[in-house]
Amino acid sequence: MNMISEVELKTWSPLIKDGLLKDKIRKILEDFSVRLMEHKHTDNGAFTGDAGISLYFAYMAVFFQNEVYRDKSIALIDSSLDSTVNPELHYTDTTGILWAFKHLVDIGIIEANIDEFMDDEMEMQIIDRSIADLKIGHYDYLYGGISPVPYLLERRNKKIISAKFPEIISALIASADRNENGISWQNKFLIPKDIKVDGKLFNLGIAHGIPAIIIILSELVKAGVKPDKTSMLLTESISWILNLKGKDSDPFLFATHHPKQGRYSRLAWCYGDLSIAITLLRAALNTGNDEWLNKAIEIGLHSAKRMEYTTTIILDTEFCHGSIGVAHIFNRFYHYTHKKEFKTAALFWYEQTLEIASKMGHFKMYKKLIDEKEKPDWHDTDSLLEGIAGIGLGLMAAISDVEPKWDKLLLLS
Repeated sequence: MNMISEVELKTWSPLIKDGLLKDKIRKILEDFSVRLMEHKHTDNGAFTGDAGISLYFAYMAVFFQNEVYRDKSIALIDSSLDSTVNPELHYTDTTGILWAFKHLVDIGIIEANIDEFMDDEMEMQIIDRSIADLKIGHYDYLYGGISPVPYLLERRNKKIISAKFPEIISALIASADRNENGISWQNKFLIPKDIKVDGKLFNLGIAHGIPAIIIILSELVKAGVKPDKTSMLLTESISWILNLKGKDSDPFLFATHHPKQGRYSRLAWCYGDLSIAITLLRAALNTGNDEWLNKAIEIGLHSAKRMEYTTTIILDTEFCHGSIGVAHIFNRFYHYTHKKEFKTAALFWYEQTLEIASKMGHFKMYKKLIDEKEKPDWHDTDSLLEGIAGIGLGLMAAISDVEPKWDKLLLLS
């Protein structure tokens, strides 16, 4: 039996201390930086654009103590902030940019008072658009209504929290689907083309589904926001998702959607067992719930045994659904639980990241998972979520003693 009192992140320490391996990663990071210095602007968002790359250069500046990297980080976030006045910019992109800016202030890259930069009107517009989406069931973390909540919680804007957060909770209650197993939320938007919908569909991944709601509900409980209602929603939604758990003898315990779609569930941040394991860990740490902690560790240990392609469906190195995201989540698990199985798994996936990179070249990324009978489609991308900025941040966390707090953006801390 594991206890919350035994789970503590005192300091962040590098898993990879070996000279040759560490030097190899440092060289890759330097190569990435040369590439990203010449990055051609595509968009300004934190997940897919310049704001995310600014986070990469911020941590490079801290790790290498390099002012050139710091200046590049500031230049990228400045251009991203300029875009927030564009009324056509989606509110989730605005939120990501503002989160990145605040994070750079928090870690000392930028000297600024964020309260002087921000105004209630902009944040009110963001939260109103968020609530409007939640009311129609569009709760997606990357692109929908739940996205601004972590940023606004970190901002501690009492006016918005007191006036608007009750509306968020009411919208979640009104849109919830209830049955004897608990509470859930239907997936009504951004349904992949290969998903067959016959009745209600529920998304089981952090990126677009119910796990993100669970993590954010646990943050609301921790912050004391309407604790009776948020605690009820949290408890009932975790009960619902745990009821979907498969047999321990199965290669994976949770499907990507409910009802189950397809014959596999990948090992990844975005979907699958590891996504749900880190969700339960975050909920447990935020609320002090030992039962959820033990479920998180149980599912995490089951995931740590999956190392073959047939059970992981890992082809590339990106953060979203590649090897570096898996390595980083296992690293997080190890730093919280100190269980050697998670350290072993993290090191395995860091090594797989380097092996894939050596075969394909540093910058080759897998575009999307398509039928294995077809020829894989490879392309280059610089972004945090699916490109070399995210790979670089993940590799840096393996060799640095600086806690990778940038992963708050991905709901991992």
